Amino acid sequence: MGEMLKKRILIILILVGALILLIARVINLYSTDYDVDRAATLISTLAAFMIAASAVVWALGSKRTTEWQNLGLLILAALLFMAFG
Repeated sequence: MGEMLKKRILIILILVGALILLIARVINLYSTDYDVDRAATLISTLAAFMIAASAVVWALGSKRTTEWQNLGLLILAALLFMAFG
């Protein structure tokens, strides 16, 4: 039960982070004000780090994932760190 609860929370964190990242990038795309642009960039960076941290915790903490799933989660985290870090 505890393992499923942690996994469910990580999935929710990744999905919420992806939604926040998408909304911030759309705001960043259509904004004309410099301050709004900077705020949207900050929010998208924080959302990317939230997704990456959740993916790393999931890859390193889960006993039921395969090696390929762990590799995919770590690659996702590395790409997010490189793109937004």
